[in-house]
Amino acid sequence: MTTPQTHRVFVYGTLRRGHHNHSLLEMSKFIGEAATLRTYWMITTGVFPIVLDAVPADFGLPPLAIAGEIYHVDDATLEQLDRLERKGRSYDRKVTDVYETGHMVQAHIYIGVADYWHHRHLPAWTIQNKRRELEWTPS
Repeated sequence: MTTPQTHRVFVYGTLRRGHHNHSLLEMSKFIGEAATLRTYWMITTGVFPIVLDAVPADFGLPPLAIAGEIYHVDDATLEQLDRLERKGRSYDRKVTDVYETGHMVQAHIYIGVADYWHHRHLPAWTIQNKRRELEWTPS
């Protein structure tokens, strides 16, 4: 008998506490607030954010760390998240370094697929928290 694997996942949008997709994480262990070590860009539909690791040269804004939350999820929950994020089409699931409760760890993050999002010309998200991290809130 194999034991289920747990995965550390960093969420920054509608999966966070208080947002409409959080129900997918209700049975997962909330670890705490976190931020990415690497810097990214964020765009928004107004309803949800998209984090990008590459943007067109004329984007005009510097990348910043992303604020979010860390959860430990099981295999089944990770599969549900992959379906929600349309892994491989809208988003890729990648591993990134994050600061979690004062130390650096690796976590999965959903990064927008550039070819899918760039032609949509969505506005940049520029609102920062007091630590100068991009922090999304719904419009």
